[in-house]
Amino acid sequence: RPIQNPLVPGGAANPIDAFLLRRLKAKRLGFSTEAGKRTLIRRATFDLIGLPPTPAEIEAFLTDETPRAYDRLIERLLASPRYGERWGRHWLDVAGYADSEGYTESDAERGWAWRYRDYVVRAFNDDMPWDRFIREQLAGDEMIQPPYADLTPDQVDKLTATGFLRMAPDGTGSGANNAVAKNQVIAETLKIVSTSLMGMTVGCAQCHDHRYDPILHSDYYKLRAVFEPALDPANWRTPQSRQISLFTEADRKQCADIEAEAKKLDADRQAKVDFFINRTLEWKLRKAPEELREPLRAAYKTPAAKRTEEQKALLDNHPSVRQISPGSLYLYDREFNEEIAKLNAERKKVDAANAADKAEALKKIDGQIQYFRDSLTKVVLDAMTKKVADLRSTKPEEPFIRALTEQADKVPVTHLFFRGDPGQPRAAVKPADLSVVALDKNPIPQNDVARPSTGRRLALARRLTDGTHPLTARVLVNRFWLHHFGRGLVDTPGDFGKLGELPSHPELLDWLPP
Repeated sequence: RPIQNPLVPGGAANPIDAFLLRRLKAKRLGFSTEAGKRTLIRRATFDLIGLPPTPAEIEAFLTDETPRAYDRLIERLLASPRYGERWGRHWLDVAGYADSEGYTESDAERGWAWRYRDYVVRAFNDDMPWDRFIREQLAGDEMIQPPYADLTPDQVDKLTATGFLRMAPDGTGSGANNAVAKNQVIAETLKIVSTSLMGMTVGCAQCHDHRYDPILHSDYYKLRAVFEPALDPANWRTPQSRQISLFTEADRKQCADIEAEAKKLDADRQAKVDFFINRTLEWKLRKAPEELREPLRAAYKTPAAKRTEEQKALLDNHPSVRQISPGSLYLYDREFNEEIAKLNAERKKVDAANAADKAEALKKIDGQIQYFRDSLTKVVLDAMTKKVADLRSTKPEEPFIRALTEQADKVPVTHLFFRGDPGQPRAAVKPADLSVVALDKNPIPQNDVARPSTGRRLALARRLTDGTHPLTARVLVNRFWLHHFGRGLVDTPGDFGKLGELPSHPELLDWLPP
């Protein structure tokens, strides 16, 4: 039924009160006693920001005797950042907001889902019109031109808004990238859209005509065709591959410059590793028979794949040489420290003696001590490793948007599934709104040639918000009423169909939408 513009009954100064009072009088009832100011401020504050009023706020309201005291209270609460946090939560619940993918036991984290959460909170605090709010969530990506690079704040918001269509459980990136999981993502997305914006249990028509509401089996797949260009089972993208980078060219250049410097430090570190390996090798060769030192050195420095059988056997017989590697260098630090301790003890003896060549002997010992200190790998290499890591940590973090977009030149053909089984496709269908509410307005294009995308979701969004759709506005104001007063005018907010509750005040439900 189209939304009507009912006449406001008489009998009350406030139109909402007038609608309610008429129903009450029909049952020989009336309003309760008017609430006191202390009750009012507590109700309003809890309702709008989810927190109790402070004692100072209560006192200020109680002592304000001006006619606009209550108006100012409401204006102050609506202006609070807490308002968006409180009321944004209700929409996030409708959207099925979650910080992890669900579906599989691994329950992978959604690292950037919080951007959509913040978008919703900000939209409420900025008083974003609801038609814009809905259109951006359904088709924000279709409002801007790809490629999505060097984005403006407004473009970032529009892409972020499409996170609404990314809230369905999605296990395709965490161990369930199969036909059943893909189909489930699409089915859950349609359920979120239809219950939140139409109050219709569209999912019941996935396998057959709806048992109670006028939703055909084919209607379900026509609606699915609106979303399949972005959720295409034949060209599926996992959650990770759907992310859009917010890096600018300046960010990329900064990262490239830092990486270039880091690679220089990597090269310096590798040179130091090579130095330490040679030092350690020469140290170990000292302990080998003199006639084997050169063959061992040659065998060690020959790449493993090119060593002769004799070289392999020689190294096997001298494991202390064969086992020298970058990963084992630190193991030799103990031996070098033991040598340093011995040399320090020897130095003390020489220093205590009165030999004529004492100065020369001490100089020689100090040279040997320095040799072993230079061979201590852990401290030196750890410091160099940390320096490289610290430099790389200065790169700006690459932020992403969890968005829904279409792939250029990949427009799938949507088929009706026999009994809802994706393995049994039947007739092809074209995109369309539900026939019971379409009214031939804002028809869904098969492929909008004026856009790089199909334009299907944008057309649906415009249909839902064109002011003539019989469900969207009613569903929304019913949710507002529900969250303000604890019970909706329709007590089944996600089901305005035959199995849902009839509206207690149908005329008020039509009067409330602007």
